[in-house]
Amino acid sequence: MKLMRAAAVAALLLAPSAALAECLASSTFLTASAAAPCVLVLDDAELSPGPKRIRVEPSVPAFGIGDAFPIYEYSMLIDPPRYGLPPVTGNWRYYRANGHTYKVDAQSFAVLDVVAEGHAALMN
Repeated sequence: MKLMRAAAVAALLLAPSAALAECLASSTFLTASAAAPCVLVLDDAELSPGPKRIRVEPSVPAFGIGDAFPIYEYSMLIDPPRYGLPPVTGNWRYYRANGHTYKVDAQSFAVLDVVAEGHAALMN
């Protein structure tokens, strides 16, 4: 029974769908139809020569000093020295949210500080 169920799941996952079949039949691999979304495949000749650069803008922290931090929605860092942060020495904790590290009061849950980025282990 388990083997039959596994075979049925594999057949569903590996069999090309009707939308994929329509894309493969198309000569351009690009359709505007939501019913049959296709992928644009670039030929190597279409790419420009030379190095490629990606410009990444730094993100703005979602929480500022004094803001209430939703501690139950984000991860608390248990071993801060492991991430290159000083150990917790008071009634506060480190939390990680959306690529930023916050120092948060343990009782009021207010943000005490936004830790400067640059710790390699903390990069997302």
